[in-house]
Amino acid sequence: MRVGVNFTIYDDFTKYTRKSRTHEFSYDKAVAELNKRLKKYVKEGDLSFTYDLEPVEIELPITEHQCGNIFGPEDYDGSCWDDVTIYCEIPVDKFEIDKLDVDAPSYFSVRCIYT
Repeated sequence: MRVGVNFTIYDDFTKYTRKSRTHEFSYDKAVAELNKRLKKYVKEGDLSFTYDLEPVEIELPITEHQCGNIFGPEDYDGSCWDDVTIYCEIPVDKFEIDKLDVDAPSYFSVRCIYT
């Protein structure tokens, strides 16, 4: 079963965004930076998912479609990247949320879990 863990990441990613010709923001560089960090965190054990005490593989890299808006320091909640979903595959037919443990850096806040 594919499960998504949704986070708000409290860090300033605005320096990795830029406006395109259509006056929309491009998140290409921000997604690349986030993927670089996620790869490092998974490798060093700072980001891990376990289900029923067994390690679960995290699906990386993530895409821009798995991410919400980037907010700057002046925004409502300060610098953060809202609605970032990281997926994993759990080999069960019936998912029990109580068996999923998420270990993440301190500036990652779990918002919800999708099944």
